[in-house]
Amino acid sequence: MLETIKKISTIIDLLEKKQHSFAFFELKKLIYTELSNLFEEPNDLVFLNNIVDSYEKKALGQSYDFKSLIFSLQKIKEKIISKINIEQLRLVDDTINLVDLNEIIHHFIFKNFYQHFSSLFDSNFDLSFKQWEKMRFYIDRHAYIEDTVFEPIYISLSSKIGTPKGGDYNQFIYEHKILKKLIEDIEKNFEKMSTKEIYVVDNLDNYFYFKNFWIHHGLREKNIFYKFLEENLDDGFKQDLRKELVKSIKEWEF
Repeated sequence: MLETIKKISTIIDLLEKKQHSFAFFELKKLIYTELSNLFEEPNDLVFLNNIVDSYEKKALGQSYDFKSLIFSLQKIKEKIISKINIEQLRLVDDTINLVDLNEIIHHFIFKNFYQHFSSLFDSNFDLSFKQWEKMRFYIDRHAYIEDTVFEPIYISLSSKIGTPKGGDYNQFIYEHKILKKLIEDIEKNFEKMSTKEIYVVDNLDNYFYFKNFWIHHGLREKNIFYKFLEENLDDGFKQDLRKELVKSIKEWEF
């Protein structure tokens, strides 16, 4: 699955650079060798069919929806990411890019949020609390590695070649502080967890803000922070950073 993610990212990059012929050459191989075997659910097939339709229109010299194609490829990639287990991620090789690797790690971390909610609504409060603890453990460690390892590199690189638009390094540090504050706001109500209905009502807004801010932060890292590092660091340096990222999800038993 990691190999498929890399191929999709390469195709998206080619499309964004308007290297359409090469992109569709790679897309044809991907459709018939991998994608058609990975997805069977109706919702997934909508995106897959759009990809196939775009390819066929291109082959016939017809126009196709460029943005819709990239959107469908992104959705397919997200679906594959959701299928990756932690063992696969710890075996990450030296070719997956930093953007995709961080997106995979974010998905792995945040699945504990949904598990926490599922256990909460099943009234399994002990398990729900432990799943929340696990998520916070991973967020704290991931943020620490970004702040202590990645931020200094980002700052140094920005000072040499310029800061990407919207990419002030102080903003990323600030976002980590906001995430910590939002987590603490939720935890203030944990003593009410055994009275599920009261707890959920009192905490619903906090959960909503936390979830949406996590998504917002992940998108900024994807589109600015890690994209900047991926495009401007040499391969050897990026391999060292991949190893640091994977450290942030070192297995934790609870």
